Amino acid sequence: MSEAPGGRAWIAAERALLALWTGGLWAVGFLTAPTLFALLDDRWQAGRVAGHLFGLMGWVALGAGVLVLAGAARRRGGRPWRWRTAAVALMLGLAAAGQFGIAPRMAALQPSLAGLAADHPQRRAFRRWHGLSSALFLTQSLLGLVLVAGGGPAETARRR
Repeated sequence: MSEAPGGRAWIAAERALLALWTGGLWAVGFLTAPTLFALLDDRWQAGRVAGHLFGLMGWVALGAGVLVLAGAARRRGGRPWRWRTAAVALMLGLAAAGQFGIAPRMAALQPSLAGLAADHPQRRAFRRWHGLSSALFLTQSLLGLVLVAGGGPAETARRR
């Protein structure tokens, strides 16, 4: 039996994508990255591995976000978005900003930091970008947690 767009199978898929996205954010950002810095003696190597993992999560976020929003838009049929769908759109925007705006700037600055004083302009620039990245990541993680706990965008569909 096939499901209509917005049917139960699609809603379950959206919820699974949102859980994968949010769970990945929490696993990488709040478990894996801090563990790398705690266990590896070489902070540059820890940052390199963490940066790679954050980059992979960025692609997961972009893919999951686009699919969840496509399903929500199809189900809504042009009607205004509810707060849950707007939250997913915001999460997707934050992921895109991190992936295409902030991460490339940090990657360009990082190789030149070795041996520079803590107050060097390049180190300060890197810290600013890292702080902004962390704030966007935290916001995305908290929004995802709220959505997963509340059922995600599909929750606005009628329950039987």
